Amino acid sequence: MKVGMQLNIKKPSNVWEYKVEKFVPKILPISYQILSNRGYDLDEQERFIDINNMQFHDPFSLGDMDKAVSIINEVIDKNERIVVYGDYDVDGITSTSLLYHFFKMINYEVDWYIPDRINEGYGLNFEAIDMLTDKYKLIITVDCGITAQDEIKLIKDKGAKVIITDHHQCGDLLPIADAIINPHLEENYETPFLAGVGVALKLTQGLAKKNNYKKVQWPLLYALAAIGTIADIVPLLNENRLITKLGLEAINNESLLKGLDTLIKVSGLTKGDIGTGNVAFGLAPRLNAGGRLGSPKDPLNLLITDEDEEAFNLAEHLNIQNEKRKAIEQKILSQALEMIDDSPIYVLYNPEWHHGVLGIVASRIVELTYKPVILLGEGDGDIKGSGRSIKGVHLQKLLLENDEILESHGGHELAAGLSLKENNLEELRKRLTIKVKKIFETEEFKPKFKIDYQADVASITYETASELENLGPYGFGNPQPNILLSAVEVVDMQQIGKGKHSKVVVKDFLDAVECLKWNDNDLSFKIGDKIDVIGTISKNEWQNIKSASLVIKDYRQSSKRKLVDRRNISKKELLNNISQENSIIVTYRSIDD
Repeated sequence: MKVGMQLNIKKPSNVWEYKVEKFVPKILPISYQILSNRGYDLDEQERFIDINNMQFHDPFSLGDMDKAVSIINEVIDKNERIVVYGDYDVDGITSTSLLYHFFKMINYEVDWYIPDRINEGYGLNFEAIDMLTDKYKLIITVDCGITAQDEIKLIKDKGAKVIITDHHQCGDLLPIADAIINPHLEENYETPFLAGVGVALKLTQGLAKKNNYKKVQWPLLYALAAIGTIADIVPLLNENRLITKLGLEAINNESLLKGLDTLIKVSGLTKGDIGTGNVAFGLAPRLNAGGRLGSPKDPLNLLITDEDEEAFNLAEHLNIQNEKRKAIEQKILSQALEMIDDSPIYVLYNPEWHHGVLGIVASRIVELTYKPVILLGEGDGDIKGSGRSIKGVHLQKLLLENDEILESHGGHELAAGLSLKENNLEELRKRLTIKVKKIFETEEFKPKFKIDYQADVASITYETASELENLGPYGFGNPQPNILLSAVEVVDMQQIGKGKHSKVVVKDFLDAVECLKWNDNDLSFKIGDKIDVIGTISKNEWQNIKSASLVIKDYRQSSKRKLVDRRNISKKELLNNISQENSIIVTYRSIDD
């Protein structure tokens, strides 16, 4: 049956999962128990919390760093020309601008090249290489190059040197480059999940350490690295967490780049209050809009310009492009929702769809339906698009199994890009439907809320919220802790924000706390009900009064809960025996384990 309206889509109910690894003594702050529940031992907990003393890894622990630094020093000594070859997304743009600014700081001019998403596609391409090798003796790739064997060979055949800095997974064969810096090539590197801009930052650290450069403006480089790291949705752990912390501090406290300062104003943000969410949903989409709908040169030029007028014009242009992008996405989303049925995987095609935004729309449909999605539009004679998936349905492997009917594909478990001939579309849809249906028959997939800590109402305080800030910066891989309030009584409810949102007061014993539910004015409980609530703690300050509230992420009517030891029951049996609608899955290990 066709689904014509977004509200008619039936998304599976959330499974609540609470896993207590080991109970932490009550004398320690709540943050220790949260980290314990996330699998950290006591030493790791203390290091995690003490982020102010965290240090960067030695850049020379990355293989080929010595080679790369020596090659760059030699090219500089000979006064030969260098070009930085990037990518059109935020990670690639910030990586390119980071190296551009670094070389400017050491008084050596370099050029840059960003391919066009529509006309050139991702990564190195032969036409660009032909042009660049006529002018430059060294090409440094950022956020690309690790699978470009033929393109790298052409660079070498044409007599230029090439250094690859990349963070993508490596293939079975590596390109024959002069140096390759990629954390995935190292067995013991502590942050193998750096973004492309993080790898570019490591190169600057290697050059600065080897040459004892003193005039490097590290806050500027950290700011660029933080934006790319957040935008590329890599885990905010280890070095990525440090990069993000230092970068956000620089963005909030210093005037670093005219273009960045202007973009912050255009985005409606205020220095001093900018966090990971503001970067992910405010700055990054505007920087991405150039590569998706226009020219990736615009955001790059914005991040390197010294001119006030140019900065303003580029920021305004990107803001307009971003509004157009949102309108296009909304139109495609509406059209796609009208096409979906009860299939286990959606493979949808419309020749008018702009493939530059299909990945974003696919992510939204996954959120609404909790099913894997592939959206396709026209592109270069083939049909081309992006897919998004759910945990347990490995999208890249599915595409690999159908390699013979695809023109190209790449990606990972949860996200991938692909192109194919239109006459192969129905065959692809048929094959994927059969495969995913079998997967769904053997395992039930439902979205999960992982609970980090079960609290009482008295724990939801301004002081607790301040304490939990030590676990940030928050983002992918290090989410803001989900707090569970169990069997609390609803004592007050009202609509706020012109009726768009809800404010709920709940209590246990003598304590009460205010809870907020954004974008929901029709809650399915009433005053006097007892409910369980999952949410995150938020700090409030009003007229010098400090307080805290719980921002509700999910809730349900309270019922008797069951503590289940997963050591004595299989996951499948556990899921079959517990009602998913009304149960919290609780697993634990005893303190003596």
